[in-house]
Amino acid sequence: MFINMRHLVSCFLFLLTLPLFAENLPSTYFQKEGTVYSIAKDYNLNGKTISVADGCVIKFDGGSLCNGELRGNNTQIEANYQHVFKDGLKLSGTWRVEAWFPEWFGAQGKNGYYDTESIQRALDAANSTDVKIVRLLGKTYYTNATLNVYPYVSLIGSEQKASWLYASQIMPMTKCDAIQITSSGNKATGITLKNLIVRNGNSKEYNNVGIHIKKDDKDFGVSELRVENVQVLYFDCGIKAELYGTGAFAYNEFRSVECAHNNIGFEVSGHYNGGKNGHKVWMNFNRFEFCRFAGNRVGGVYVHDLWNCMSNVFDDCCIESNGLEYSLSQYKSQGTFGVKFANSYSGVTGGNIFRDSYFEINIPRRAGKNAQSGEYTDGSYVYPSSFMENTAVGNVILQQHGFAFENCVCSRNKNMVMLNDNSHITVSGTIVYDLASTSSGDKKRYFIEFNDGFVPSSVTTSDNIFNTDSMHTLEYFHFIKVPNVGTSKYNIKKGDMVDGGVFEIRNAPIKHLMK
Repeated sequence: MFINMRHLVSCFLFLLTLPLFAENLPSTYFQKEGTVYSIAKDYNLNGKTISVADGCVIKFDGGSLCNGELRGNNTQIEANYQHVFKDGLKLSGTWRVEAWFPEWFGAQGKNGYYDTESIQRALDAANSTDVKIVRLLGKTYYTNATLNVYPYVSLIGSEQKASWLYASQIMPMTKCDAIQITSSGNKATGITLKNLIVRNGNSKEYNNVGIHIKKDDKDFGVSELRVENVQVLYFDCGIKAELYGTGAFAYNEFRSVECAHNNIGFEVSGHYNGGKNGHKVWMNFNRFEFCRFAGNRVGGVYVHDLWNCMSNVFDDCCIESNGLEYSLSQYKSQGTFGVKFANSYSGVTGGNIFRDSYFEINIPRRAGKNAQSGEYTDGSYVYPSSFMENTAVGNVILQQHGFAFENCVCSRNKNMVMLNDNSHITVSGTIVYDLASTSSGDKKRYFIEFNDGFVPSSVTTSDNIFNTDSMHTLEYFHFIKVPNVGTSKYNIKKGDMVDGGVFEIRNAPIKHLMK
């Protein structure tokens, strides 16, 4: 007779996790409607599915349930933040509870103890019952594996904001993603993440992803995702969506989200490869409000390789100090940027807007004086020697995308906007000032730089800096406090042709375009 030793070992290990001396659940329990049942002992369901009669109350008075499935029927739970659903206990049916608490499944929120399984079991309960909320307390939950969040499930932390000490933190201590948005089908819809700090437990390694939207499915997409009051810190990428096939990243909302001190703050990738792999992902109708993408080593927002991209709105957002603490190897391979939208292949890219947003110091630099080969220092910061010649460095880089900038402020950047490959912009009510952010005299700054893959080493009135075939509108636009520009001006009037491009100038006192 063949004996599967691996199966025997796994069964033995499972039995070890069950409460010692747990009694069999009495057959009369949970069978009478509207009854309060006290659980003062540890009870074993023996692998059975127990259906609770309508309207019962399960009151935990020091006991627990394990090893089976408990199917609620308008069932109420009375329990403190104690371990009441032990190993092997699954939940289904309908329940009268505010939310599922990981503490009910064994979470402790203590350093040296991993709460991964407890939080995941709470998320599984939200997926398999009518109560779709998992609520975290104001403590740090240490994890060692990725937490999967399913469609229509909400993971919500404490609303205490006085100090991060009282916030709900998820801190992976191993090389794993912290949270993954996933689905058993090809679409993840209606997920909410709120009042959370997601922080890499090893802030020096910058590995893994904070919130990862990913599934290796031909048509996987995400919609109606709501992320609110969430910080994501010290990952390779803070929030990353990797989509395939004809999936979509659409109708999602990000409010009061901060992605900081990652390599890249926020990224959406459509994996388009010239159409050869069949991936035609689109990113439409997403909204970002009061978000901050700051202090990331490579870039703040990176969207690339999509089929189309339109009607995405950034309201009251702050994009600053991206490129801070850069590494020379990352800079050479990826450049640095505040926002980069690259490669939308259908050509449908209209309606994207930055409104009432702020851009500042999105250039490669790190504090200190110790410059390596290929770098220089101004005494306070170290910079790469060639960053002005790198077309992958800019405050906003657009390649095959269109954006409007309404009532924005751009301060101390290399470039506000760089346009490549059939991109187009509309600028209104926007102020740009003090673009010279280093003391090095040979570093040139441009407000809008349209180029075909090069950065001119100097700019005069005869340079063809505006070499594009698109139309652009500058309305109520001002340059102020631009140092070292001399007296040269571009006297561009409405209808002027500049190397094939048509400019419509409305009420725009353009004082200087910079040398």
